Amino acid sequence: MADKPERFATIEQVADRYQVSLSTARAWVRQGIIPCIKIGGIYRFNFVDIDAALKQKSAEQPALQQATTTELIAPTAVAEALVLNPDQDA
Repeated sequence: MADKPERFATIEQVADRYQVSLSTARAWVRQGIIPCIKIGGIYRFNFVDIDAALKQKSAEQPALQQATTTELIAPTAVAEALVLNPDQDA
């Protein structure tokens, strides 16, 4: 018995599966976040490949968020803060 050919999803199916808007799914394609192939001028997707790509992307996110948070609360930035008192005459 022959194996079934691999089935590819449409962009609408991707948006539905991951519960995002079509514009978000299309942005993921433009930004290279999710892998796709083009068949007959239409983008097609493999959910196994997308799951792996999104899992890798989410694993990278905490490191990026932590670095940004650390930069925002750097001691030098706090030391240079200026506090204005609206009740005080200039």
